[in-house]
Amino acid sequence: MRIVILAIILSLSNLCLAESFYAYTDNQNTIDNIDPKAVKVFSQKEVETLRSIGVTHNLYRVNTTVPLEILIKSYPSVKFENINHIKFENYRSFQWYLNNPGWDILRWITDIDTETIQANPNEDINYPTQELDYKQKIKVAIIDSGVDLNHPALKTSILTNEMECKLLAEYKSCIEATTDKNICHEKYSKQDANKNGYPLDCHGWNFSAKSFPGVEITGSPEINDENGHGTHVSGIIAAQSKNGLIQGVARNVEIIPIQVALNSSADSPIENMAKGLLYAIKNGAQVVNMSLGWKFQYDSKIMREMVAAAIKRNILIVVAAGNDSHSDVSFPCAYNDVICVGAHDESGELTNFSNKGTQVDIIAPGKSILSTWPTNKRSKRFTQDNNYEYLSGTSQAAPITAGVLANLLSLGNTPQEARVKLLKGARSKINDHHIRFGNLDYDQALTTSANSLIFPLNKSISFIKKDTRGYYFEIEFKNYGTKSTHAQIDINSRSEDVEILSNERPIQLEPNDVIKLKYRIKLGQNIKSTYLFNAKVKDNSGVYNYIIKTQKIRFIHPKIEAQDIEHLQLENELGEQYTIRPFVNIHNKDTYPDFVAHKQVSGTGHLKILKYDNGSYKQSKNYIIKEKYAVILNFYRVDIDNDTKSEYVILYVYNKKDGTKITKFLILDEQLKPKRTLLTTKNEFENTKTYMPGKPAWAKTKNGFRPTWIGFGENGSPLNHSPWESPTSSESNYLYQLNTQGLIHYDLDREEIPLHIIPQSADQISKGHFYFITAKKGGFIKRYFLYHYNGNITKIKEIKLDQYFDMMFARPLPYNSNYPSGYFTEASNNGSQIIFTLSIGENHQVKTELIRLPNVLKSENIKYIHLVTPRVVIFQTEHQVGLYNRATESVEFQESKVNTRRRRHKLLVSNNGIFLPPAEDPSYISEVLIEDNLSLISPARMRTLAIQGCETVGIINKNESDYIAYNCNKDKKILFLEL
Repeated sequence: MRIVILAIILSLSNLCLAESFYAYTDNQNTIDNIDPKAVKVFSQKEVETLRSIGVTHNLYRVNTTVPLEILIKSYPSVKFENINHIKFENYRSFQWYLNNPGWDILRWITDIDTETIQANPNEDINYPTQELDYKQKIKVAIIDSGVDLNHPALKTSILTNEMECKLLAEYKSCIEATTDKNICHEKYSKQDANKNGYPLDCHGWNFSAKSFPGVEITGSPEINDENGHGTHVSGIIAAQSKNGLIQGVARNVEIIPIQVALNSSADSPIENMAKGLLYAIKNGAQVVNMSLGWKFQYDSKIMREMVAAAIKRNILIVVAAGNDSHSDVSFPCAYNDVICVGAHDESGELTNFSNKGTQVDIIAPGKSILSTWPTNKRSKRFTQDNNYEYLSGTSQAAPITAGVLANLLSLGNTPQEARVKLLKGARSKINDHHIRFGNLDYDQALTTSANSLIFPLNKSISFIKKDTRGYYFEIEFKNYGTKSTHAQIDINSRSEDVEILSNERPIQLEPNDVIKLKYRIKLGQNIKSTYLFNAKVKDNSGVYNYIIKTQKIRFIHPKIEAQDIEHLQLENELGEQYTIRPFVNIHNKDTYPDFVAHKQVSGTGHLKILKYDNGSYKQSKNYIIKEKYAVILNFYRVDIDNDTKSEYVILYVYNKKDGTKITKFLILDEQLKPKRTLLTTKNEFENTKTYMPGKPAWAKTKNGFRPTWIGFGENGSPLNHSPWESPTSSESNYLYQLNTQGLIHYDLDREEIPLHIIPQSADQISKGHFYFITAKKGGFIKRYFLYHYNGNITKIKEIKLDQYFDMMFARPLPYNSNYPSGYFTEASNNGSQIIFTLSIGENHQVKTELIRLPNVLKSENIKYIHLVTPRVVIFQTEHQVGLYNRATESVEFQESKVNTRRRRHKLLVSNNGIFLPPAEDPSYISEVLIEDNLSLISPARMRTLAIQGCETVGIINKNESDYIAYNCNKDKKILFLEL
């Protein structure tokens, strides 16, 4: 009867769709009645294993149109379950750069402050919705930190040289199986099946690895990615949806992994990058992605030549603009003919970290980009899957652009056509960041004409020069288009104090032709260092507007003659590789500074003293620091033994074998000879109980000047402690000092802890006096007290604050050099800053003031306060230098050439301003930003580039004036430029 009923049901349900169920039974006949084609889930061996662990039923997967409830009633001895097919999520909805959903985005401004921005659904790369025929497979070389070769989304997109892979596998098997490894090396290590000069290059080349034995080529074929950067970049270009959960931008590519060193410990990363580019050329790359960069001082001729060689072979080179938010040069971004890419966010705005300026060609998405991540690393931001990760940077914008170029090539465009379509197809610029073109638009690029593109090549600095007829600058224009082009070029100044003497020019250029045009200008009286010009180029396809950036700088060389530059002679040439730095003269700031010249050769330090003597500099003998890899900290002229003569004291630090850091003092007398004087025990200090800072205060004692500081640590050896009391080892803040017996600390009120030494006035420094602040322990509302040190310690008074301000975690910086004074800052509040100033006048009179410094920049925080005066505050956000007018409470900004990962600007002593050393400047040109009539300016006279063997030493102070010092070693000169 049951079978008849079931047959009726089956006949009635033929019109229904079949469903799948799990059936648990040992009765094969029952299963055959339900579904003759049922599948047995476990094999017989697996069934035996299951029964050994207590699972006794056979499991079948059946398909039937009979509803589950009828099956259960018809076969009560069989257990049925629905088969719920797991739907694995893909992550393409998180790839906003391919399809921007336009959602609200919460962003952190500070550790506690957030903002919400609205994403713009029109600000992705506008990926075409129509099906396109990507016929040609394009080779894209990725010069980066390597690639995870085993990533499931990348496996099928990575270059594979089959014969080389086979040989490499045999080599590794031989190494594992054979005791005598030399047999394996001789047989395999030099095998080069594809004859490209790189043995066993199965999937690319690793230039940061050690070569296999007997191989002369740098590196090895063993690709990895411990960093993750290269895998992320690779996924943006080449991830395949059939192998993973995201989709790369390019549809038909083969990536060539080229691993180069991307950290400071590498011996020669630039050299490896040049070799990587050579590998890309030899292996047929059509697009090269370089999500990396370097400053001017690291640039090299070989790198420029390799980039030029690749471009000559019609290889498209795409590079990241950099993440320092400046518009100064970086390399290889500033090379002509490379495509330099900045980054925009989900709203289409340039990100706050992206570099900008005339060197940047186009902008692409670079904020919160989801891509592949090494399978052996844990992702931090994308917590759903460790194989994928969010990263932000122009490093992500570059491969998005490289992927679009690869697609354009795959569709049959020539490299020249692909470049022009990419640039001309970009959307209109949202903001004027001096970038050449707007946000990348792939769909518009497809339909854009490639006939003409007259483009200014001046991506690096265009210097304003001077001849007998006056000032001028030059611009080179190139026709990147495929047709001969007539164009009208019109140049106009963006500055009121500059007059263009001749501007309109008609030109005609053949494809790839370059023309150099000279423009004469008239500058105003107050010559600034930077001037901007508009360049309007009109041709048959439209009107294109570019910004031209020019700079008026000062070249410093040994033969320069100028009223504000003083030449002093060196008695002897120093020799190669010496760096010179000035001594801090504790007692006399009116004289010319003495210098120490130092270098390190194979870990051994070499020192020479340059002593000023009647208009020239005498040179000491060479002193060798016996401790290996010592780090030079600071240099002082200070009387450490009360003999009225200043000694030369050099502080350096080295590590003992057990890791203990030792601060050591090298002491020379006025005749530049080692002096048998003990500043402390063995003239060494073990940084075990506390750390000694690199710049201590120098306090006068009855035995001479001694380094003194406030720091956290254990008790030192207490002064005048009772022999009946045992010193405790409690950790706290102490006022420490070094004397001939070693480390001591000064006992204060047991309820108080010392916080800060107030920056000393010039008079106090010479006398070895200072003030310091303590805080009374306990309670939310803290009380602060002022002490004075002049050989003895005197408690002066309590510091009364009109408003609550926490000085526990602030640190004072110089406020006014004429008085002992300092300013303190709290953590920013919604990006703004509170500044507390304190100055001490005659008879210990204390004056305090609270300044509220507003931050008016979107998504930026005030990071450093450089200078506080009664009129202005000079400060720095992550990427801008600002001047706050205290009277009008207005703020003006100038772009900072460096970010705020650490302090890089040096404070001027006698002028209201700051100095950026050339080693920190991207273009290796020193810069002075100075307050002039309540504005922040960079005068061309003070923006200098040392050439012809000269090097910038830094800021020195003499006779209450600021100078920049230069060392012209080969010409045996030291120059001083008075500011």
